[in-house]
Amino acid sequence: MRPDSPGNGELIRWDPSRGLVDDNDVRRVGALEAVVNLAGAGIADRRWTNERKEEIRRSRGDATALLVRILSDSSGTGFSRVARQSASTGLAALEVLDESSSIGDDFLARVCVEWEQATSPLERSGTKVAHLRTGIVMSSRERRSEETAALFRLGLGGS
Repeated sequence: MRPDSPGNGELIRWDPSRGLVDDNDVRRVGALEAVVNLAGAGIADRRWTNERKEEIRRSRGDATALLVRILSDSSGTGFSRVARQSASTGLAALEVLDESSSIGDDFLARVCVEWEQATSPLERSGTKVAHLRTGIVMSSRERRSEETAALFRLGLGGS
């Protein structure tokens, strides 16, 4: 939360790592029709040390827990939907994945499961929660971004 950022009626300042939200902003914005949660530390911008993995896991859990608290406290204000970004994980170059596909057993799969479970209180209260499970789709017919190309140069890509 940046205290020097003035709320303008469309902005809700928050700091998930500290569990803080500007209650005045929440009141000023008023009823929310939907919330899209894309919060979380980047997964491809730094090496995954044990500390970084904990930061990745915690950043998603902290942000979701704070959203659950804010939205639960705001019940009765017309709010009814949450869309939150998760991921599809694992190497599935030849496998078509859908909602019935098995859950992976790697670090990111476990983070995604924990992250999705954090919205359970909202779902139990009747809020519609969409878990957007997206991943990078690669094609030999398209140019790859420099970030993705770097992963392939390191031998971390699949085709």
